[in-house]
Amino acid sequence: MSIRAGHVDNDMEKVARYINGLMYDIQDDISLLSLKTIEDAYQASMNAEEKILRKQSQRNRGRSLVRGRGATRARGQQHKHEAGSSSSRPPQRGEVNRGRFVPRGRGSA
Repeated sequence: MSIRAGHVDNDMEKVARYINGLMYDIQDDISLLSLKTIEDAYQASMNAEEKILRKQSQRNRGRSLVRGRGATRARGQQHKHEAGSSSSRPPQRGEVNRGRFVPRGRGSA
């Protein structure tokens, strides 16, 4: 639309438009930075995304334990009825495994 009107965005307008298209968490993280070019905004957004992903992975570290099923039991042990079951196979594409959806077309499963 702006091309038809003969309007050309300057760098600050491009940076503002780029930042407004980012996820809100990333916008919050880079909003106080003085970004002058799209490249600066891109690098800052990549750093912010890595920071967010690190925080999320640190939060999720303790969640891999099965709760309510003998937390004191060693990790490698299984109940007798679980040892031969097929529920220990890895999830296939499009299946739900323990409440987590495994998307089709992604991953090697």
